[in-house]
Amino acid sequence: KLIDIEFVNGCKIKDPDGSGFSAAIELARSVDIVILFGGLDQSIEGESVDRTSITVPDIQLSLIHQLEKVVRSSIHVVIISGSGLDLTYIRVSP
Repeated sequence: KLIDIEFVNGCKIKDPDGSGFSAAIELARSVDIVILFGGLDQSIEGESVDRTSITVPDIQLSLIHQLEKVVRSSIHVVIISGSGLDLTYIRVSP
């Protein structure tokens, strides 16, 4: 059985621009499985950069909230980070 994989860049790591949300939501409505890749990069954490929060950046959480409204199954979230993050919302999300 063949698997079709489609990709949309719903948002950037921390940029508050949500202009990619509509494309991500449209794609999420039409697929069987949604895999969201999120987390942090060196612009947020590193030797010379201190974070002010241990949560996933707000723009990423906003995208997850929007996707939850339209997906037909669970959202599979892959977090890429060099340090710990509070994933409470992601872990308990319906």
